[in-house]
Amino acid sequence: MDVTVRAGRAGTVLVGPRPAAPAGTGVVLVTGAEIYVDPTAPDDLPFALVHDVDEAEAAMHAVYGSAVAATVLEVAESRTNTLAPLADLPGLAAELVRRIGLVRWLETHSPDELPQGLLDLEFGSASCALDDLLADPEREDAEARLLRRAGLAVRLSRRLRDSGGPPAPSGLAALLVDALPWVHRVVPYSSPDFDDVLHEVELAAALRELAPDGAVFDWDALAEAPGVGGRELATSRSRSAGRPRDLEVPRRASVDWWQVPRGVLRTAEDTVEWQLTDGATRVAVTVAATPGAPAAALAFRLFAGDLPVPIAVGALQLTDDGAAFRGSAPLHGTPAGELTLDVHDPTARRPARLGADRAIAQAVRWAARGI
Repeated sequence: MDVTVRAGRAGTVLVGPRPAAPAGTGVVLVTGAEIYVDPTAPDDLPFALVHDVDEAEAAMHAVYGSAVAATVLEVAESRTNTLAPLADLPGLAAELVRRIGLVRWLETHSPDELPQGLLDLEFGSASCALDDLLADPEREDAEARLLRRAGLAVRLSRRLRDSGGPPAPSGLAALLVDALPWVHRVVPYSSPDFDDVLHEVELAAALRELAPDGAVFDWDALAEAPGVGGRELATSRSRSAGRPRDLEVPRRASVDWWQVPRGVLRTAEDTVEWQLTDGATRVAVTVAATPGAPAAALAFRLFAGDLPVPIAVGALQLTDDGAAFRGSAPLHGTPAGELTLDVHDPTARRPARLGADRAIAQAVRWAARGI
């Protein structure tokens, strides 16, 4: 496999193909460069924008291999595009960059209330493992996250040893094995958590010696946790291009996560059911709610064609059984062309994402489910 290395503007060097990034990217700041992780293809070689080839040499060597690192220096001098053989398969550094980029992307785009403490431990342990390859702001952020979550790491480690409790989700033990030594490294002696962290680190080391295979936990336990939602990949099954003879058939749509508060609506595709009624003069909407969802200020907008002005606007109310939000409204325009229904929080005053923006929103949902 060859890697494209190109001369960029203002003396920069570009490594690898620019990601299509339909859902955006997770950016990792390394010394002298920025590395971009595409959440829709996280296993692909990441793209790098090198600002200072000398400072970034160690990071390029660790993430892309020695041949690519040498080519970056050559292109910086010659300003001639070239291909570099990926002689060294990407190893630990590339995996750590991928983990950091995905955590950062999920913090912004996940529809679920993901535990920030676990994200901090994941980000902090992966970042500290890269050590001096990271830019100073990234390293400082990682250390601050680990310091803030020292007590959490101790509590979770104790939970793993509690045989009487519910099974721990798969991956939690591996996360703590990575995180605890780095937490111990950043926690000062004066911290009230220092002794507890040290104790858990020593126990983890002893466990690795006595039982190197560790325990096998049930990953399905996490999927059953409240608020996590389904993670199956699903494609949208319908498009709302209506013809006169089928204007009043039931239709499906998906919620744009950017438009609604987290933890209120189901996060799968096609959870919105809507239909024109009364001779195509009204629209009725039902949106699936998350079990136990609180009442929230939600509304819907119906658009016709590419016009950004809705032809119907209405409020949504939580049903008595808490299973859905429902509402209806009269049409104030002609339901012609492709009809697009948008569920949103009216207090946020965000414009609907139509056309290409709608495709970006769908890509974000797809990437989050894939991760």
